[in-house]
Amino acid sequence: MLIYPKRFKSKLEKIKRNIKDEKGLMLQDVLVNYDNNISTISYNECVNSFKKYYEISDIEEMNLRKLGNIRNKLTRH
Repeated sequence: MLIYPKRFKSKLEKIKRNIKDEKGLMLQDVLVNYDNNISTISYNECVNSFKKYYEISDIEEMNLRKLGNIRNKLTRH
């Protein structure tokens, strides 16, 4: 949501209002309690969106995918 604030403006505004209404409430508290309204995307979807919005080259896309594969290998063990 924070990467594409225009796309999630209404949800971010709601979170902002919730934080202002509760003194001492942290962003992570709001997100934890936001329940099923938060969704994540896969790394591949992230790279696809990144390429679309930032118009990266095919080589840069390939490097990001390679980094993702390296990350996957490291986190499996």
